[in-house]
Amino acid sequence: MSTNLEPSFQFSQLAYPLLKASGKGNVVFISSVLGMVSLQYSSAYSAAEGAINQLTKNLACQWAKR
Repeated sequence: MSTNLEPSFQFSQLAYPLLKASGKGNVVFISSVLGMVSLQYSSAYSAAEGAINQLTKNLACQWAKR
């Protein structure tokens, strides 16, 4: 989690004030397909990648009207 998810979250927190001030912008996170499917011995990595996918969706909803 500290390698994959936390940097994405921290980046979004740093970028938001700049995006809001400019009135435009995009944030793109790249994750692995393992965030949507499961393989043996990949539970921690898959969970972190799935969390990045969900973070992206939640930020899109949260920031859409601002």
